[in-house]
Amino acid sequence: MPDYSVNFVEQAKQFTSELDAIAYAKVMKSATLFYRYGGNLGYPHSKKIHVNLFELRIPGHPAVRLFYTVKQQTVIIFYGFYKKTNKLPRKELQMALKLLASLG
Repeated sequence: MPDYSVNFVEQAKQFTSELDAIAYAKVMKSATLFYRYGGNLGYPHSKKIHVNLFELRIPGHPAVRLFYTVKQQTVIIFYGFYKKTNKLPRKELQMALKLLASLG
């Protein structure tokens, strides 16, 4: 399997830096899975949301979700939020799609 790199866009860096220590450690552990398995982690770690849009699923109370995309062999983590309901909030999905479009 080819080597992948992981890039946190500024918003995602800011979001993860504000997490508590346990949630931050879970995010970093999950992000390291990309180095080993590439951009397609699959459930329960990841879920495809839209064309070229995936969510990295971090369990906890509340759960953390990080949106990412894969370009060539780079995983770009670009947006994070706390998931407090069972459904993906429409506002968060719209923001992720807008940011994904701006990535080019």
